[in-house]
This record gives sequence, C-alpha cells and structure tokens, in this order.
Amino acid sequence: MKMLKYPYLTEVFYLVRQIVIQLCNELAIEVLEKAISQKDVTTMDEAFLTGTRAQIAAIQQIDNHILYKDNEPVPITQKLQQAFSDLRNKQGYLYKMNDTL
Repeated sequence: MKMLKYPYLTEVFYLVRQIVIQLCNELAIEVLEKAISQKDVTTMDEAFLTGTRAQIAAIQQIDNHILYKDNEPVPITQKLQQAFSDLRNKQGYLYKMNDTL
C-alpha cells in the first residue's frame, strides 16, 4: 500500500498531517511526498483529505475519475479513519499529543 500526498502548505494542516503520517507508518502504508500529477489522479484507487475539522475524509471523485461509488468500501481510508478514531478515543483530546510527531 502507498499513500501519495502533496507537500503541506500551511501550519493549519500540520498537526493532522503529522498524525496521519504517523498512522500510515504504524499501518505499513508507504508515504510518498511529491506533487500530484494528472496521471497520478487517473490511476488512484483512493484519495482523502485531512484537516483539523474533517480529520480524514474520503474523496469520491476527482474530475471525471470516480474513486468510489456510494456505499462502496474505501479500505485504506477506512483503516486510517479507524486508527485516527482509536487514537482520539485513547488519548481523549487528540490535539494534545506529545512532541514526537
């Protein structure tokens, strides 16, 4: 499994981005940091957004490329969402995580 991500843009996204990268490492999901090309988009099986409010949100479609249809499983995204939720439940207030991220 691989996760392709765009280099982070602002500090607003930094915390959740770091948590998701940490979770990917723990779940053996390879993280590649590079600009995403149109060819990358057309060959993606899954895509998601991260943010302090959305946390991890699956992307259903990019341009004409449909990543999943309603009620279809998105296994990598769901695995990360579950791991994020487990971490939040374990630590309580997730955004007070230690400096090791």
